Amino acid sequence: MRADLARTRATEQTAELDEALADAEDGITRTGSADESRLRRLRALLADAASLTTVLTSAGNVAGLLGM
Repeated sequence: MRADLARTRATEQTAELDEALADAEDGITRTGSADESRLRRLRALLADAASLTTVLTSAGNVAGLLGM
């Protein structure tokens, strides 16, 4: 998702989402799982960015259909 996020126009919202995704990824890399506070933050940001995640999902579906 972070790679797809990098393809969008940078905003404060995308920067916060990228930071939360990186934080969760770091936790998973270090400990094998993301702790509950990281997941709660990520869920809240994803809920706030519902239209953005819809765009990313749609773009991923189109790319899949095109064999990318």
